[in-house]
Amino acid sequence: MNKSQIYEIENFLSPEECDLIVAWFNSTPKMINTAQYLFNGKTIDYENIQNLQIKKIINSFKFDAASAAKKIFGEEFLYPDYTAAVLWESGSGMVVHADNSDLEGNPNYCSWRKYSGVLNLNDDFVGGETFFPDYGPYFIKPKKGKLALYPSTLEYKHGVSTIVGTRYTLPIWFTTDRSKTET
Repeated sequence: MNKSQIYEIENFLSPEECDLIVAWFNSTPKMINTAQYLFNGKTIDYENIQNLQIKKIINSFKFDAASAAKKIFGEEFLYPDYTAAVLWESGSGMVVHADNSDLEGNPNYCSWRKYSGVLNLNDDFVGGETFFPDYGPYFIKPKKGKLALYPSTLEYKHGVSTIVGTRYTLPIWFTTDRSKTET
């Protein structure tokens, strides 16, 4: 095993764009019916974004992230299947998991996901590193505007270290199944 499929792209969004998204997020009601209890009341799905300025920034992000992922992973077609703005409160984190299977390798509720991405919208907190236990472990240090890309598979299972402060992210997942494209 090697970490050759974990990529970090700094300055993927400008600090100003990140700040605009965070300010908008903090002034907008959050979803309370999300399937992930960890994020219940702490997310705004792409489809629920009503602010046209924010929608335009995130549309550009989705297009640019998909283009980068296609080039990096050598895919002819790649489609975003889910994007959201997410708040991580102090004391939160995430246990080791894979994005398209359980830890035994069985497909999960989003088995069509092929690649994962996380864009950090701020970095004024402690912790919150995405870590890959099978690669050292390998830690991705959060930095405002940095995008991390990696396969969604069990080989790249990962977690998020406990956060002290408030972390804002823009996660995105990609699929080669056009029917699963986010609208």
